[in-house]
Amino acid sequence: MKTNSLLIVLSIAVAILGIWVAKINTALMQKDTEIAALNQKIEAVQHGAVAALTQSNRSVAMVSTATATGGGGAPKLGKNQIAANPKAAIEAAMAMPPGPDRDGALMDALVAYAVVDPQAAWDAAQDFPADAGAGKTTLLKDIIKAWAAKDPAQAAAKYASLGVTETSGNANNTVGTIEADWLKVDPEAASKWVETLPVGGTRDSAIRALVPIATQSDPPTAFRWADTLADPSYRGTLMNGVVTAWAKLDPDAALAAVKSRPDKHNGRMEALTALVVSNAPKGWVPPAGAVPGQ
Repeated sequence: MKTNSLLIVLSIAVAILGIWVAKINTALMQKDTEIAALNQKIEAVQHGAVAALTQSNRSVAMVSTATATGGGGAPKLGKNQIAANPKAAIEAAMAMPPGPDRDGALMDALVAYAVVDPQAAWDAAQDFPADAGAGKTTLLKDIIKAWAAKDPAQAAAKYASLGVTETSGNANNTVGTIEADWLKVDPEAASKWVETLPVGGTRDSAIRALVPIATQSDPPTAFRWADTLADPSYRGTLMNGVVTAWAKLDPDAALAAVKSRPDKHNGRMEALTALVVSNAPKGWVPPAGAVPGQ
């Protein structure tokens, strides 16, 4: 009996000990979890502090670079530095001694800032010397190009306020950039804007931006606009592109458009007709007499 009682007591003691061991293990696991979470918070704080210090050092380094003239003028900041922190780039440029290097650095910084806040960059550029760097007008036009990505209608209004025109029909200049960005958000308004532009390089720039985009969705409109280009070399290239794309979709309509326009461009009708024939779907037969020598 005594032996049995002793065994029972020992069993109870072992069971109680097991419960306590389990509780201790659970508590230790919770502590480990808390410690791991705390370590993560510490690492996050350290990372944030390092990032802030790095950004601060970058700004200081930019100003230091801009103010270290070395007797021959301060070097310009790199494009990556300017893009990473336009405000700091402006401050760095302002700290440079007066001269072409300072003007160029300030222009680069203001154009980069226009990507973030075009109105603020525009306002700051108003005090820029007209004869500095590449010129105040050039600076304002570059700001407008950045502005177009955010608000093409406002960019167009700012361009009009300059009272300037484009000397060549380049699709990548200020007018071409506004038109291309405007077409992405409001094609109808963008097309109407082209009609308000003066004939010549200014309108040609917008048309060269408009036609390739319109060709994809509205070949007749693209054809009409391409045919109004003032520069014959640009006009021929755009007309070829429109007719080639249009013929693949609807050769009859493309051919009719080619035949309906006055052949005022040195025999271009024959060349455009040949493009329709060569790009039409396989098996297409042109109307009788529509193709020379048919």
